[in-house]
Amino acid sequence: MPGKWRGTWPPICRTGSADAAVRRHCIVLESAGCGFRCRAEQFVDAPDEHRVLDANDYSGCCYGSCTHVWNYEQATAFVFPSLARSIRESEFLRNTAENGQMAFRTYLPDGKKIWDHAAADGQLGCLMKLYRDWQLCGDTEWLRRLWPQAKKALEFAWIKGGWDENRDGVAEGVQHNTYDVEFYARTFLPPCVVSSVA
Repeated sequence: MPGKWRGTWPPICRTGSADAAVRRHCIVLESAGCGFRCRAEQFVDAPDEHRVLDANDYSGCCYGSCTHVWNYEQATAFVFPSLARSIRESEFLRNTAENGQMAFRTYLPDGKKIWDHAAADGQLGCLMKLYRDWQLCGDTEWLRRLWPQAKKALEFAWIKGGWDENRDGVAEGVQHNTYDVEFYARTFLPPCVVSSVA
């Protein structure tokens, strides 16, 4: 597989130190632990409960395209931009409830059932990635299609008892996060999320 997808890189990225740099950032895409289901230009990580990015030796864990785990990965948007945009479509169009709560894991088939838990870092990170992906592609119609659900996802942070009920950019509410625990402390929301509402 690596040889096939490396062939899609621009020529400058396939030589010398550029090749090594690109490979370092794309290692998660190349690893055996990362399962993809690509059909009709759609990307979903971990097609079943036992093939996962961070599995232990005995059983799978963290099934579904876990929003707060994938926030650490940035290469897909630059190497496979249409796949990155398909992830945003899944997150906002098929995995965000009407109240703005975004599932931080994706069940398959995508959108048939929505995971009933939100992760503050995952959900707010998806908003930042939506902005990044729009900046990379420049497709304003694509952004307009996702915007109503993106707006609801942001407003979810402000609900009564939510992450940032008083809208001051400091999360005081309970925040599920990438450690799969709840934070109960005052934490700052990412600056670009705060600036997007200013």
